[in-house]
Amino acid sequence: MLKSRKKTTNNSPNNTSDLDKYLNTDIISFEDQEDFNILIWWKSHQHKYPVLSIIARDVLTVPVSTVASEAAFSAGGRVVSKKRCNLASDVIKAGICVKDWEIADKRMYDSIRETKMLTDMESLKLSRSSWMHDSSPSPPENND
Repeated sequence: MLKSRKKTTNNSPNNTSDLDKYLNTDIISFEDQEDFNILIWWKSHQHKYPVLSIIARDVLTVPVSTVASEAAFSAGGRVVSKKRCNLASDVIKAGICVKDWEIADKRMYDSIRETKMLTDMESLKLSRSSWMHDSSPSPPENND
């Protein structure tokens, strides 16, 4: 598939682009390497092709999860409706931020409320436990 071949070298000065340098290098065959990782190759060649290695990293990496991107598009769809399709980008960003802040505030409030409820339950449990121990009947006396 890929065979080693030498491209014609360009005798231009050092102001050649990363792309020109890359295109004028040998093509290397990786048929025998089952564990070849293109991201590692670009990382090891980032000094030689600084711009191309950044582009390769951005293009070749896969997001860990698509949830974040789906959530962003979903939020954008809620803010930009048919009636609001002419909003400026700053207004759209502000709307999404306000909604995120509102959700974060609700989560914080719910967390505080839950913590207080757990504290109250612990206090109730402790008070009930001490009440149970104080009011327990004493063992019968042995009058033999």
